[in-house]
Amino acid sequence: MTKAEVEECEKAKKRSEGCPKIKKTVDLFKLDDDQHLIYGVVLVPDVEDLQGDICSKEDIQEAAHDYLVNSRLIKAQHRAPTDADVVQSYIAPVDIPIGKGIAPAGSWILVTKINSAAMWTSVRKGEVTGYSIGGRGTREEI
Repeated sequence: MTKAEVEECEKAKKRSEGCPKIKKTVDLFKLDDDQHLIYGVVLVPDVEDLQGDICSKEDIQEAAHDYLVNSRLIKAQHRAPTDADVVQSYIAPVDIPIGKGIAPAGSWILVTKINSAAMWTSVRKGEVTGYSIGGRGTREEI
């Protein structure tokens, strides 16, 4: 890790002291072989995920903005950062057809450029199948 990445991780740890760690897995919906891009919906509003959590449009937007301002790290299996860059991150303003489904308005969509030949091979082999969100937060009963 670079010095800047280590400092960023330390800042993130300080911001989230005392909060339980949360991980969410997101399937990829498009691969671009020519540009080595992977596309995935990170969070969908008002839909219960595998952990039983539901995020509002407002919470999703806050998470997406926080990620871009404070992190932008892409890690392989939640370990060390990998040679990849976030090249697009946006909140769907309307329902958008993607892959075989629809990303409802308010969904967070992320596009990552894979710079490593080895990582791209893993993506193509199906060994990398989606984004997995890591973070810390407080669960609230709804």
